[in-house]
Amino acid sequence: MLNWARNSWDEVTARLATAPADHLPVQLVEAPPDRSLSFPTLSERMTTAMRTRQADARPWRAASINEALGIPAFLDAVTLISNMLGIFTLEGYQNGKKVANEDRPRLIVRPNPFTTARDFFREVGWSMATRGENWMWIAARDPANLPLSVIPVPSREVKASGDWLKPKIEWRKVDKTSDFTAVFLTKELGELRGKGPLQYCGAAISAGVESQEWAANFFATGGHPPIVMHSEDELSETEAQDLQVAWTKTPPNMPQVTSGPMTVEEVGTNEGSAQMLEARMWNAGEASRMWQIPGALLEYGRTGSSLTYQNVVSLMDQLLKQCLIPNYLEPIEQAMTDLLPRTWATRFNVDAVLRADMKTRYEVYKLGFDAGLPWVGEMAAEAEGIEAGSVENAPVPFAPPAAFPSSTPPRTFGGEWRCDQCHRKLAEVRGEGTQMRCRCGHLAAA
Repeated sequence: MLNWARNSWDEVTARLATAPADHLPVQLVEAPPDRSLSFPTLSERMTTAMRTRQADARPWRAASINEALGIPAFLDAVTLISNMLGIFTLEGYQNGKKVANEDRPRLIVRPNPFTTARDFFREVGWSMATRGENWMWIAARDPANLPLSVIPVPSREVKASGDWLKPKIEWRKVDKTSDFTAVFLTKELGELRGKGPLQYCGAAISAGVESQEWAANFFATGGHPPIVMHSEDELSETEAQDLQVAWTKTPPNMPQVTSGPMTVEEVGTNEGSAQMLEARMWNAGEASRMWQIPGALLEYGRTGSSLTYQNVVSLMDQLLKQCLIPNYLEPIEQAMTDLLPRTWATRFNVDAVLRADMKTRYEVYKLGFDAGLPWVGEMAAEAEGIEAGSVENAPVPFAPPAAFPSSTPPRTFGGEWRCDQCHRKLAEVRGEGTQMRCRCGHLAAA
């Protein structure tokens, strides 16, 4: 840098000395910089900074699904949704009339022959809540080509391509277009894949993950404020590092010994702020908004709020009408209906969630008797388990042998995997348990 300045000044003085007094140069030509030096020019530094800014416009880090579920409020929301779906039972309707439990198609009684119906619907709900979609493989068909069983498969193993009106579906690099059906939480018109809160709300999730890790780091260092060590003597970088290592190798809650002209000072900090208590509590509110769950069910409420038995029941009703029915139950019902003959339809029985206490139920039955409704007695007997008819108390038979798939596409080494966030194809994965980061910043686990 000094050489370039010296050369430039020498050139200026030389021009001034040789030019006539009435004809001074009006423009000085800058000498080319000495490229032997490694200092970039201001223009080059600005260009590099702009390119870096354009390539990484968002300073926050995209969190993976596993990292997001490390936040208790997010895990609570996803677990609540998926486990709630697992307690519901599908009922069958033929030509608009409810059929007896024993006459229901085996497909809706035990959709996946390898698991219970509870596990099937729980897995579908988990995939929808975390990835915004669930892909189901029609594993077996009867002689009339009607499905006998459906099995949920991991979204990262499925590839959807081609025209959005009639996409091509591949599972483990095998074309399974005619044997796949899907349910979506949200899906943009013209897109082939679904998305959920963990895909859309990246910034909010990143803030939650970072606040959680900030609090963990606070306790990892013993929960003590930072320490500043000052030496009156000038220390080299190596001496400063040695001093820091000597200090930190002793646990924070143990006595430290110093000598010489050195002072140690604790930097004051607010423990509540250091633990990010308010930010971490706000995660429960964010989870309530993202998954449309009543905040009280996620232990998120405003000061002064209280819960009684009456409003707990109303909360469950709100959970059903605001979250489960429009976002999860209805899509699954229609997907399962499409797998049955055209005269059939399916609906989830949600009475178990809204079931009142015994005193309230018997009061309702009495009101029906007093009103002269002839079917109240039969309904009460079924609901209380006195007579057969309640779908919640109906036996669940095993899947027939024909419902088990004869073969499945093998999961070979080097199989194709896709990002859970943007569904972009990842590089070939070798072996199990491999983690790869997609270009979108999402950490994908094989």
